[in-house]
Amino acid sequence: MTRILIYFFVTALALLSLAQISHAFSFEEHETQEKREETTRLEAERTEIHNLMAIPCKSELKEKKIAVIIGELHADGRMTTKQSNYGLLFQEINKRMRHVGMRTYTQEEITEHIAQAEIDAFLSNNMDAAASAATRLKADFILRGMIHSRTNVNPVIGIKEVFISMAFTLVDSSGRIISDVTAKGDSFSGQDTISVTLDLVKTKADSVVARLYHDYCASISKSGRPTGQHDKGVVVKDVKDF
Repeated sequence: MTRILIYFFVTALALLSLAQISHAFSFEEHETQEKREETTRLEAERTEIHNLMAIPCKSELKEKKIAVIIGELHADGRMTTKQSNYGLLFQEINKRMRHVGMRTYTQEEITEHIAQAEIDAFLSNNMDAAASAATRLKADFILRGMIHSRTNVNPVIGIKEVFISMAFTLVDSSGRIISDVTAKGDSFSGQDTISVTLDLVKTKADSVVARLYHDYCASISKSGRPTGQHDKGVVVKDVKDF
């Protein structure tokens, strides 16, 4: 009887060990697969950026001035438009704009020349306000970055979820929309929306700027001016996702 019990005990231990080895092997395999997929995704993203930037028009953009204006639309319909709230985001976007040869404005220069009411109007999709702002700044372009945020608590795991997207609209000095690009991301931590958006911009900014650059270059007519994609005041809903 004792031998039988020992036999069953040893067999159970052996089976348990096999199960643990199998589990470890599966987990290791899963990690390898995830790394492989991430490498493939990054390679595809780099290739896409290269292809978008391959269109030859950097000389047309060189030294042109662009002003970046950022706002946040909350789930309850409130809009936050105070530019000093978005200093780090502003810097990340400006850095990419300078990389393609454009001249940027500081937040102080923007708020010195443009009234808050005009900033609010532009962020609310008033393209006449964009043209007026461009005139005051003597800017060739204005880039609107609109953060759309939604937060809720996951009922299953009880963790605050922050869902973020940021829509970029490139407008020329006449108020014509040249390009719209949207970057999407989410976080399952308790971070505030600006922190999540900053992470999103750092991850997606190169792709976003490459798309904006490509759309501008593709829209240049024979006369050397962009044709524009939309009329003034049109609310753009369907945009490209990254």
